[in-house]
Amino acid sequence: MLVIGVNAQAAGPTGGGLKSGQQWTGKDKRLGGNGAMQKLQSEIVAKLNPPLSADQKQKLRTLSEKNKASLTSIREKYRSGDKVAMRNELKKIQDERKAAIESILTSEQRKSYHAQLKAALAKGKSERSKNNPKNRLTQS
Repeated sequence: MLVIGVNAQAAGPTGGGLKSGQQWTGKDKRLGGNGAMQKLQSEIVAKLNPPLSADQKQKLRTLSEKNKASLTSIREKYRSGDKVAMRNELKKIQDERKAAIESILTSEQRKSYHAQLKAALAKGKSERSKNNPKNRLTQS
């Protein structure tokens, strides 16, 4: 008896994916398209103790505008290209943003920022773990 395997890609779901001539819009959440880390950082900065001064708020607004322009530029650059390279550049921008935020904050504010960021990331990790189908069998 001879068995032959055939590998072929079945037609995708109707209406799914990009059509011929369409371009990627940068909304793929797996590639940072939703700005989740920027939103989280902004929420944490808004809740800092002691609160931000007017000068710090202005510096952060300027940083945010610059960061948004950089992210848009990177997404345009890799619209239909190398997603791994794009992810690496997005990570670099996120790291630079975090360092810039920390340089604007006082030492007390940095302590508050780090504590809140650590708690938020741990909460997110815990929620992702609970939602992972592999873990559902082991949870009570």
